[in-house]
Amino acid sequence: MKKLCFLILLGSTFIYQNANSQVSQDQLKFISKFKALEKELPRERIYLHTDRDSYYLGDRIWFSAYVQLGSFNMPSDLSKVLYVELYEPEGKLLERVTVEIEQGRASGNISFTEKSDKPGIYKIKAYTAWALNFGPSYVFQKNIEVRTGEESKLTAKEQDFDVQFMPEGGILVAGLPTRLAFKSIGTDGLGKDIHGVVYREGAQDSIPFSTAHLGMGVLEFTPQQNGEYYAEVNGKTFPLPEVVTEGTLLSVNDDQDQFSVNVLSNSTDVAGTPLLFAHVRGEVFSAELVNMQNGKGQVFISKAQLPTGVVHFTLLNQSGLPVAERLAFNKNEVDELEVSLSLSDEEVGLRDRIDLGIRVASETVGEFASSASISIYDDSIDPFNSNRPSIVSRLYLESELEGHIEHPGFYFSDHSQADEYLDILMMTQGWRAYDMSSVLEWENIELYSFAEQGFRVSGRITGGLLRRGQGEAPVMFTMGTEEKQVQVVTTDEEGNFFIDGLKVYGSEMVEIKANDKKGSDNITIRMDDQFSHLPTEKEETSQVIGALLEQEITEENQYESPLEDEVFERAVEASTEAEQFIEVMMQGELDEITVTSERIGFNEEEINEDYTERMLKQSEARGSYFDLDEKEWMRSATMPTIITQLPGVTFVLPDILSINTGTRSFSTPVEPIFLINGVFTDLDAVLSLDPDDVQTIGVMRSSVDLAIFGAQGAGGAIIITLRNGARFEPAKGFIQTNLVGFQLPVQFYSPRYGVNVPSDYPTNDARLTLHWEPEFEVSSSGSSLSFWANDVPSTYRIIVEGVTETGTPFYQTRTVTISE
Repeated sequence: MKKLCFLILLGSTFIYQNANSQVSQDQLKFISKFKALEKELPRERIYLHTDRDSYYLGDRIWFSAYVQLGSFNMPSDLSKVLYVELYEPEGKLLERVTVEIEQGRASGNISFTEKSDKPGIYKIKAYTAWALNFGPSYVFQKNIEVRTGEESKLTAKEQDFDVQFMPEGGILVAGLPTRLAFKSIGTDGLGKDIHGVVYREGAQDSIPFSTAHLGMGVLEFTPQQNGEYYAEVNGKTFPLPEVVTEGTLLSVNDDQDQFSVNVLSNSTDVAGTPLLFAHVRGEVFSAELVNMQNGKGQVFISKAQLPTGVVHFTLLNQSGLPVAERLAFNKNEVDELEVSLSLSDEEVGLRDRIDLGIRVASETVGEFASSASISIYDDSIDPFNSNRPSIVSRLYLESELEGHIEHPGFYFSDHSQADEYLDILMMTQGWRAYDMSSVLEWENIELYSFAEQGFRVSGRITGGLLRRGQGEAPVMFTMGTEEKQVQVVTTDEEGNFFIDGLKVYGSEMVEIKANDKKGSDNITIRMDDQFSHLPTEKEETSQVIGALLEQEITEENQYESPLEDEVFERAVEASTEAEQFIEVMMQGELDEITVTSERIGFNEEEINEDYTERMLKQSEARGSYFDLDEKEWMRSATMPTIITQLPGVTFVLPDILSINTGTRSFSTPVEPIFLINGVFTDLDAVLSLDPDDVQTIGVMRSSVDLAIFGAQGAGGAIIITLRNGARFEPAKGFIQTNLVGFQLPVQFYSPRYGVNVPSDYPTNDARLTLHWEPEFEVSSSGSSLSFWANDVPSTYRIIVEGVTETGTPFYQTRTVTISE
């Protein structure tokens, strides 16, 4: 730890110790501005650990989130709101959930139930509003395969391809030897192996080349001024970058324990003494003057001086302007961790208890306390890929490079050429996470969004005949049922208002009351969409070969894969049981289930009648709504008649309406919620509607669905959508709306046989994910947890990911076998 602290201090003071009087004021100004940029605008890096990489329709995706801040990947305290989104294969947003970030950690789930029936490749995105300021690489993305049990494997098709050429120093300069990196990409976005030849117009010389790894490669040559260069590959022609007459090149060689950085130049831009500085994730760790002689210079930088990660080498001329840049990757032994996973038994029987011990340590520093997440799943269903993305590849590599990186785990493996191919990746990915051109004027950078500490309510007050914005209008905001939160704000000159930083869990009904500045309530309140500040573009995902995931599995499957239809039946059985457990828990009835010796407090008849049947009835009622275009007779009926057609709804004239939500209660029935076009209203407003104006009407009774309304949803909800053109005018100067908040916590279904479930409980335990632990604290001396086997013999994969107290990510895996 002392060594790491020393490196941090060294990185902060190195320039002043070594640069002395030869450093120009302009160079010093640039470095100072760059350091201020990272200090004032630190970057959040986000990673999501999911319980599996493939799912079946009806499953829940369980996720654990890590939000790390700044150069040293410490837990973020900047943002409190994390958005997690699921996109279907065509790119349509399927669902968005928000989870609360506490000390850089968050967890939650997304369910496919009744939202989509399409197999294919789905995409998960996770981001904070603050992370959106820094480009797409700071938005976490992951592709997952979703199956139905009926799809057939897609076969590979001959694809078109493109080849891009990227000089190591950024340009081709006549007469200066250079390394030219290239990457061939197929229409599926994946690397394609090729062989080709580079030619120069009007010349006889040619340079053959071929890819070395995943469509990437490097060729070396000295470009000449006369004649344009082009490449021929499989009958196609691709131009090389233009050759310029003068310029400056930066090349980097990996010399075991140090980087050798070479500067070649025939340009007056580097007259004087240029300055080479190196930063990792925005923190400057080295700044060296380059002694140029005959257009050549060289600097050696110790790897021990740099932390693990992408190193950005930037060359500044005497005027303090960037003239060349090169990325390299450093692996520092200080960041190498030993993660030990110990099992009570490597092979266990059905429903046996399994103890897992976890310890995180480093040879150079010692043991660490850590925050981890743990997934244990059937390895024959979701075969393990050792080159898969992990928290290590995400925080060290993927967040610094734009676009999809194939097999990111490979670059952290023991493969003999992993470092060589990683350097080619540094040259070919070609994107810089730090825009050097904006450093000197970083104070003028326009931010997409500020860091969110909570949710925002915003809208606009208009009035008068022309419905102009009403400035200086008082707006009173009220939220909560038992303990009301009240805030009063004033509109700006355009009539806009907002309240920031709201803490909402589940969902809350809010009331907005307003007058114009003269006290009149003859105004209109228009509320903004709560998530209108978030991106809305589609997220299309390649569906080639069933999945990128499938194509990226490089290990031989050690286990015989079960038949797909059998697995789907198993998945349905497991998800049904899990959803029933979640339903009971959300109704607050879980505490009623107790274990006495070897049996649960309910007998089998009580479970069947009071639990399973009720869940099935509620499941059937979830989608209960009517489209009046499909039931034309309703358009000539009265609203009370229409309402009583909804399942579970009882209406006694003139004004008593109740909804059977299936929950047991001995108190007075809770009043339902009424929404018209998304606006909260009351029963009188519903009854006053003209049925001809109603497009759809539905009822929500399930506690899972009603959870979005929080405590107000306990009595059920009637949802009405009016036809286009039909008007619904809420009360003047007053509006109610629903604010969606943080997802309420849901416990993963993982029975503990002999503890909370009898060992001989007569159901088939078919869980695909055996255990899920989204937020597990590992002490410096190590920690342990227990989980129980299911009823399906197989080999199960244990994956542990996490971050130490010092911000170092780690990843480890092993297996356990369940036998008959």
